[in-house]
Parts: sequence; C-alpha cells; structure tokens
Amino acid sequence: MARNHLSILLFAAALLLAAAPARADYIDLLDSAWSPANNQASHTVIDVLPGLNLTITAGGGSGRLWWDGAEGFGVRGGLNSDEIDYGEVLSLTFSQPVTLNSFKLFDLFKERWGHGSYYREKGYAVLDGAATVHFQADSGQIYPGWDLPGDGVLVVGVGTGPVTQIQFYADYSSNLFKRNNDYQVGGLDVTPSGSGVVPEPASLLLTASALGLGAWLRRRRA
Repeated sequence: MARNHLSILLFAAALLLAAAPARADYIDLLDSAWSPANNQASHTVIDVLPGLNLTITAGGGSGRLWWDGAEGFGVRGGLNSDEIDYGEVLSLTFSQPVTLNSFKLFDLFKERWGHGSYYREKGYAVLDGAATVHFQADSGQIYPGWDLPGDGVLVVGVGTGPVTQIQFYADYSSNLFKRNNDYQVGGLDVTPSGSGVVPEPASLLLTASALGLGAWLRRRRA
C-alpha cells in the first residue's frame, strides 16, 4: 500500500515538474551574435533562447539597422544615424508568444532646454499593435557635458503577455525639439510561453527520474 502511495506521489511530482513555467531570461542585444544585423534592413537570430527566434527590423529613416556592442539597436538615417528618432520604428518580432517583463534602453537623457531648464527625452513601445508603454529619461540622467552626467540607461518594467511583436518609437507628441528625442534598445527580459519552448535540462532530468522510479516500483510490485 505504501508503495502505491509513493508511486502516485512520484507521478504527481513528475507532472508538476513537466508543467512548471519557463523561467525568465534576458536577451542581450549588445551580444556579438547581433553584429551581422548592422546596416541590414532586418536580421533574425535563431534560438536566441531555446526554441525562440527573434527578428529585428528597421522602419523609416534609411530603412536599415544600426547596431553597436555598447548601446544596441537604432535605425540609420533620420535626425540621428545611430538611434531611434523622428519618423523611425524598430520592430522586434518573436517566433512564439512571450511575457515581456522589461526592456533596457540606452542614450535616454535629461537634456538642457534653454537657460537652467531641462526636459527628459521620451519614447514609447507598442505591443502587438495595441497596448502602448510610455517611458522617459530618469530625472538624474543629465546629458554628459551638462552639469552632472548620467549614463542614459533606463530599464522599463512591463510585465505583460502574451506578446509577439514590440515596436519602439521616439515620442514627439508634445516636444518641438524633435531631434532631441532618441534612444537605442539594448536588451529584453522575457518569459517564453509558447509550446515550442524547450524545458530546462534539470526539469527534464527530474521528470525522467521520477517516472523511472515509479515504473521500477510497479515492476517490483508485479
């Protein structure tokens, strides 16, 4: 009887392990794997995470991507040749749905506007053509050369899904100084949620071990 209970418990544990959600992972767009994207209209990295492909595409400007290993992706042409600015869009498309936990931006500063006044650069991301996430530079990120410099880095928390496409824009809705709203995209924290995600090796091992032990107990009982 005890063996029956143990077998049931092991089988239940195996099912729970198999059904455990995939862990969040950071996609580093500064990684050299992305370097072939530079000056291309679009570029795809296969298995950017296990079972997940990511395609990055430039829109507006010259229609070509800018990439560097210090600050990530922008769009060539336009007002600033290495960032996302007026009339440009950077599109990120996943091969399967993900939960978007956060994204990391570079070169988003608080800049001087006239004598003694400042404004904060801003932009927005559109998720699957619907939900919009607005962001602006942190108040302490003063552009280098104006008083105390910042590094222009901003991590924007989102925590929503499923998402298959993210489109990044500069925001000029209330700023006449269009050339000053620009930034680059350097990374994303996501949790894959599609059926193509490969389970973690440790989970596979534990699942197989639990099922194997259950089968061994059944054979001994027989």
